[in-house]
Amino acid sequence: MGSKPNVHIRFENVAKVFRQNLSPRLIDFLEIASYVYSADCATPRGKKWTDDDSTEPWSRDFSFVVSVRDLEFWARAEIQYLIEEILNFPSNDKYSFNFVPLERDRSEQPYFEFGGLKDWPFHAPDRVIMFSGGLDSLAGAVETAADGGKVVLVSHRSVSTLDARQNILFKEFQQLYPGQLIRVPVWVNKAEKFGREPTQRTRSFLFSALGTLVAQSIQANGVRFYENGVVSLNLPIAQEALRSRASRTTHPLALHLLSSLCAAIIETDFTVDNPFLFKTKTEVVTSIGTHQAPLIGHSCSCSRSMFQTKTQPHCGHCSQCIDRRFATLASGLQGHDHAKGYASDVFLGPRQDPLERAIAIDYVRHGLELARKPENELAMRFNTEINRAVRHFERRSNAAREIISMHKRHGEVVSRVLEQQLRANAAEFVDGTLVPTSLLAMVGTRKHLHLSANNQALATATEKWKLRRKSRTLSFRSILCCCNLESGGVSPESS
Repeated sequence: MGSKPNVHIRFENVAKVFRQNLSPRLIDFLEIASYVYSADCATPRGKKWTDDDSTEPWSRDFSFVVSVRDLEFWARAEIQYLIEEILNFPSNDKYSFNFVPLERDRSEQPYFEFGGLKDWPFHAPDRVIMFSGGLDSLAGAVETAADGGKVVLVSHRSVSTLDARQNILFKEFQQLYPGQLIRVPVWVNKAEKFGREPTQRTRSFLFSALGTLVAQSIQANGVRFYENGVVSLNLPIAQEALRSRASRTTHPLALHLLSSLCAAIIETDFTVDNPFLFKTKTEVVTSIGTHQAPLIGHSCSCSRSMFQTKTQPHCGHCSQCIDRRFATLASGLQGHDHAKGYASDVFLGPRQDPLERAIAIDYVRHGLELARKPENELAMRFNTEINRAVRHFERRSNAAREIISMHKRHGEVVSRVLEQQLRANAAEFVDGTLVPTSLLAMVGTRKHLHLSANNQALATATEKWKLRRKSRTLSFRSILCCCNLESGGVSPESS
């Protein structure tokens, strides 16, 4: 900001009506979120992953001094508490803020660039949709358009390769539903002198600010994220997934906190939600296939957006790439998700980095565990996480049941696809020609059965619990009561 900015924000292709009713408080919100996101991206978390050390010393402490236009609002204790909770929960970092008055405002906001649109046919939609160009947000947008709704997409752009892919996807999408779609692309990036940190756990905070600003301008009722439930909840699959590696950007608690903050900012009812909470990735992909399967090939799911190429947008190593490939295979839509689009084959490619090997093995281990363990056991093991997720649902026990059922379906997909891939590559197993660090080779050597210390402790606790119950099978309702879900209570660990 200012004459020599190190954080850049620019809106494009927005109708002139969008310029109206932008309160100083909303502009403050956007700028605060942009500063936070830029600091998150620019501050490395810590040491590199190693085989023999699964502890990540990655927590960071951030303290911001921010000049704002509406100091009275931002200085309120409950507002500062909300912001800090919103940021602390998904990032596992510590945030604190000191808001001071903005001494000299900019007479003209330099980051608003309005295109040539003369009319606004998308007034007062139900929700503004946050559009990343991945399979989940694409599925949500396709479902909305297929139902005849007007679709307002807000997308964040930080690197040119991601922007180019989003443009291609949107143009293909627009041709299929002419007159129903409009996209508001926003550039938010920092000066090149800053570093790059790929985890970016504050992304949903920035996304919500962008969406709220657009939604308020066109009188939408809220902001909508589309993210499958397995990713939204991110149950701890291993020690390395307990902290910053486990994204919570669309977790139900995070979205509830965001809803509260956004509603306070605009002083009216406002909802930030995720309709896909109880869907698996495979069900999301199947939904796209039902409506517009060819769009799958134009989407990008890879978490390493800063390192994508034009011809290979997927690295094949990150958890998002693994999840995408399992889902497209399970739904029978792999023809729209070409293997050449992956820099490394998800199942057969080498994984030289210890973290990449851990990601693959833990994904398989967790999926098979979900498939094989009974619902009662899963409810007990993930008591704390389920409690936190359903805390603000009206019917908590029903939500808990749906969460566990969804995870069971995901586990069945992992088991089924893995068996298919093992059969398809049986000759390579016999010949011994599989790359030793590939996902299939590691499964073949039973590495997915070697529990981490954290998983071993959980397994031991489960066995002790079963012995205390003297092998008596409890009903699912009893388990929910034990988890404080049926009565609506919250266990001490999750408060």
